[in-house]
Amino acid sequence: MASVVASILRTTASRVPPRTLARGAQNACATRFDAISKLSAPVPGTFVQQAARAISTSQASRGPNMDAARSMEDSRARGEKPNASVVTMEKGDAEAELDISSWGIWEKEVSTFDWFYGGTELMYILEGAASVQPTGDWSSCQAVSFKAGDLVTFPAGMTATWTVKAPIKKHFNFPFGKPLAK
Repeated sequence: MASVVASILRTTASRVPPRTLARGAQNACATRFDAISKLSAPVPGTFVQQAARAISTSQASRGPNMDAARSMEDSRARGEKPNASVVTMEKGDAEAELDISSWGIWEKEVSTFDWFYGGTELMYILEGAASVQPTGDWSSCQAVSFKAGDLVTFPAGMTATWTVKAPIKKHFNFPFGKPLAK
């Protein structure tokens, strides 16, 4: 069994960059890699070692803001409705901690629109300013305002109305996937 697993992982290693795996499924995969690596004797440079190294490096470099997002995700899983959070941080610090340049970019002109968060979303605001007012079942949560230089986290499932006050440009990421559909 161990040799079969090792063979599959070596074959896969050339197709899936370890960093890709580390961004997409850190927590679930970390446990699986621990179990698999115990079954197979790791060969230097195998997918198991590369992915485990990428996961541990990625988790170590994520820091308190990713921990706060995980806490929000855990609260949501317990059925709670956590507030969005806004933390001001330098772009260089956001890059070092969260690798924001690898995230998607979204831009929007001055406008007002409704939004549904299908997954816990982290965003780093590059330009502009906006405010978000939770609506519906989330209306008891606090409204947030943010501007360039802010890291904002919204919980999965939240419904809200965005008011873009100055054209906005942001990096965005769904570190735990987008499990909810509306």
